[in-house]
Amino acid sequence: MQKKSIITIIAIIFVLICVGCTQKDNNYEGNLIGFAAGLEKIDLIAYNPDKNNFQTIDSFPNDALVEDAAMNITGEKYAYTLWNKQGTQETLVVKDNKGREKEFFNKETIPCELKGLSFIDGDKLLLRKVEIPSGYPIEKIVILDTTNGKITNVEEGYVGKIANSNSVQHNSRLELLTEEKDINNILEQYGSNKDAERIQEDTVLFAKLSNPTVVKDKSKIFYTKTLFRNVAVKGEGVMLGSSVWCYDTQSKENNLLYKTNEDAIIGYVAINPSGNSLVVSIFEKPTGEDGFLLKINVSNPEQVEAIEETKKIGYVFMEPLYLDDNRLTYLSVENGKPIEEGKRYLFHEDTRKLEELEPIYNNKKQILRNFSKTI
Repeated sequence: MQKKSIITIIAIIFVLICVGCTQKDNNYEGNLIGFAAGLEKIDLIAYNPDKNNFQTIDSFPNDALVEDAAMNITGEKYAYTLWNKQGTQETLVVKDNKGREKEFFNKETIPCELKGLSFIDGDKLLLRKVEIPSGYPIEKIVILDTTNGKITNVEEGYVGKIANSNSVQHNSRLELLTEEKDINNILEQYGSNKDAERIQEDTVLFAKLSNPTVVKDKSKIFYTKTLFRNVAVKGEGVMLGSSVWCYDTQSKENNLLYKTNEDAIIGYVAINPSGNSLVVSIFEKPTGEDGFLLKINVSNPEQVEAIEETKKIGYVFMEPLYLDDNRLTYLSVENGKPIEEGKRYLFHEDTRKLEELEPIYNNKKQILRNFSKTI
């Protein structure tokens, strides 16, 4: 009898040990989520920057055209984008830890790209949708309820053409601007200092949006808007205005927070966990080169500070992410080098210390491209 009791106790201990070995973390706050090359496959992974370790969430065949990904804080639901074989349409796939799967945007009549995924609660997903009709892309920032497919529009980028009132050409997706006041109104919305008189007739105006970022309490969403024109007068660039905007999730209002005073493009945006400081990447070339990091006080947007400038020419300060209120990480690629040779840096705001972040997964250094952060 005593021998049986001992065997039973040993068996229970063994089971508990095994459960402990296989159980996954159920709190992924602050983890970075994305894809990495596995052993003859592509792995969806969670990277914990504090512990410098990885956890495999899912795996896909090597030929799977997966790109962006996100996961909610408990790990109970994750999402990723998947291109079709033709590379013309992206589908959003949402899975849960019970094996259930849903697809969204897979029946779009207009080809689209899906970027910048992040869960803003257990079920709602924030993303940027780029519709690509036969013409200029139309960019949108939306919130998708993954339980019922309901979409809330946060922002939509503008596409329009300056024309006289007798213009006979009309495209339902291309607004015709026939009055100077209408043109100036569009310019003002995008933080442009240009005047309608300096823009030629038949010019197409179109906007690009950044991937959105959301504060920890989910009350505010930040993003950038940049307005371009397809042609410019001699001596002027095609960029018309670039600005940072804030969307209030309660009032559903969008408000201009900051705009550039010069011909520079605001590219990426990141918010610190406290929600009091934004960092944006500002590029002095429309191609996205030669940039610096600008820190903006959210409560007092006129208080700005350049906290880091590029030391080398190239595509710099890409995909910034706050790890905490003091540590910021971003990706930079030197001019002429492929993205795979880029470097992921860790920047300490208090000391201005800069070091290379070199997480290793399957014996390979990871640059954490297209990674999102769980909040």
